Amino acid sequence: GKFSVRGALGGMSASEAIDTPVIQGGVYDLRVGLMNPPPFSLQASSPSVLSVGEGALLLAVPAGLVPLANFDIITQRDPISNPVTVEPTKIQRAIQKLEANDPLARVHPENIWEFHVVGEDGLYAGPLAAPVLLSFTYADADGDGVVDGTNPPMRTKALSVWTLDEKSSQWVKVAGATVDGVGRRVTVPLHHFSVYAFVGGSVQDVEDVYAYPVPFRPHGPDAGLGAGQTGIEAG
Repeated sequence: GKFSVRGALGGMSASEAIDTPVIQGGVYDLRVGLMNPPPFSLQASSPSVLSVGEGALLLAVPAGLVPLANFDIITQRDPISNPVTVEPTKIQRAIQKLEANDPLARVHPENIWEFHVVGEDGLYAGPLAAPVLLSFTYADADGDGVVDGTNPPMRTKALSVWTLDEKSSQWVKVAGATVDGVGRRVTVPLHHFSVYAFVGGSVQDVEDVYAYPVPFRPHGPDAGLGAGQTGIEAG
């Protein structure tokens, strides 16, 4: 019958999974080198780390993640063009809403991923027993805290991970993300598998905001904006 198999990582190296072409036919598409059905190389009793793009994206899978003895994880990049189960129009509407709410937010299709667990009976839709750690790298060769090649400049501290709420067609920010400025990597715990996006946007913290002048005494004897003065004179 009609079916579609996306590239699970088990049994292939990261470079093979990315560089291997896709054979397309009238009723199926299947990555060369992948077994059909998938080899289910992940074991519930053992922790695993899946690597895509020579470590550009990592999924740290704990032992006992799902109640399946053997399984695989589908990692599908750009589900707008190559969806597994998601409706691409929901992703597109979510992007429009996010960028309308934050003019500095940017979501590129190549930074959107769809993750699923697949077992012998098909896609696993149950809960995860523990969080999976997702991490991805970013480019900042000169260490200036700005993602290389971005215009307008995107501060690395503004990088975050969002998940798609398919019911409302909007992105929801995932809590707990950390930015490693030395390793150039963002890490976040995932509590379910779905569609995720790596997003750059405006910085919401005020750690670089300073009150000036200090002390501020608008009615004091040194009121004014000049050197050594303490603020404006109240009207």
